[in-house]
Formats: sequence, C-alpha cells, structure tokens
Amino acid sequence: MRLIKIRTLLLALFIGFGAVFIALGLLGETSSVLAQGQALSEQGNKAVQMQPPPPNDDDLKFVAYFTDDFSVEITNLAGIAIGEGLHRGQARCNKNTCSQKTELDFTIPLTDPDYIGTYEYKFKQRVAFDPDEASAVVAGTGTISRRGQNERFTFTAIFQDNRDGTVSATYVASRPDASFRIPRSPGTFIIGGRP
Repeated sequence: MRLIKIRTLLLALFIGFGAVFIALGLLGETSSVLAQGQALSEQGNKAVQMQPPPPNDDDLKFVAYFTDDFSVEITNLAGIAIGEGLHRGQARCNKNTCSQKTELDFTIPLTDPDYIGTYEYKFKQRVAFDPDEASAVVAGTGTISRRGQNERFTFTAIFQDNRDGTVSATYVASRPDASFRIPRSPGTFIIGGRP
C-alpha cells in the first residue's frame, strides 16, 4: 500500500515537471528563462553576502536618486544590451522602511518593441546593505504601463555606487519582462548617514 502511494506521488511530480517544461517550450522562453535564472542566482548570491541592517540602528539611512534626463543603456539580467531609456526617481530608506519610486522609460528598444512603456518601481522595504561595497538591496512593488494597460509585479532592486558619479541599478522582478540592469545611470548614492 505504501509503495503504491510513493509511486503515485512520484508519477504526479514527473507529470507536473513535464507540464512546466512543455509550457516553457511552447512559450519559447526556455533559453531566456535559463539565462535569467543564472543571472538571478548570481544576484541572489551577492545579496546573501550582504549583511542585513542592524535592527536598532536609528541613524542608518540610505538614498539613491537619479535626476538627469540622459538616455542610458539598459541590459537584460545576463548583461546583453536590449535598449536605451530614461531612468529617474529615487529610493529612500529610513531604517528598514523605504519610500519613493523610480521610473524606467524605454526610448530605443533594440531587441523587442514590447519593451516600449513605463516601468515604475515603488520601494517598500530595505533587505540588505553593505556600506563597504556601497551597495543596497531594496524590495517593493511595480507597475508596467503600456498600451493603456497596467500590469503589476513584485521586485528586488540592487543599487551599487560605481564611484564615478553613476549608480548601477538591477531590478529582479517576479516578471521576466520587468527585470533589467542599468549599468551606469547618473545619480547619487548615500548609505550610512542621514540623507
């Protein structure tokens, strides 16, 4: 009896995995999902290496803001250029609570015209930071606005001070079409002191 239950469970698991792989194959997304999975894994490893903020540190603040309206390169998570656009707004955190938002507008999509639209990233919570490396991880919710429709997603943003007057921003979203990397966006990055 127990052997039959185990076989039934294994059969159900194999059918479930088979259905997922068939669905991904039908969507033609298998290779891009695998590439993004590797990029997500690398970004996740970096986020794990960062230390969470001290729970009782009232002076700990973080801000990253992007005010220049210069078109910047946008890549996918694997680092392949997919277009250019405007990246503006700010992320502001006081302790673990974050606010404000950034927007990403594609002005020149290089690979897929579906990227045309506005991507809004609203910040809610700081996940981790590393003052020595000048990087921070912030989570929140976002919206894609295109063709008169709004679609929602959740995301984690990784900000890294390039120490040359630019900040890199990586948005790892619950939707692959809202996951991007902006390697060099003119901006200001402050961590540790009062913004």
